Amino acid sequence: MRAVCHTGKRPGPVPLRYKLWYDSKNRKARGKIVIDEDKAPQIKELFRLIVDKRHSTRAAQKIVNANGLRSTKGNPR
Repeated sequence: MRAVCHTGKRPGPVPLRYKLWYDSKNRKARGKIVIDEDKAPQIKELFRLIVDKRHSTRAAQKIVNANGLRSTKGNPR
């Protein structure tokens, strides 16, 4: 893990709001991590509920899960 971090790569899976993007012209290139435009509004809403509306993290999570936020495997976050 330390060697992976020293080379500038991120160890482990991609965070929830991001996705891997591969260049179609260069198949051997490593994928870049870019913002997932489908999930970004839901994550922004989650933080807005916590910071602006002063909901607890658990209450905000329930609200966003009811609106359809799911993990990469399809489970509620």
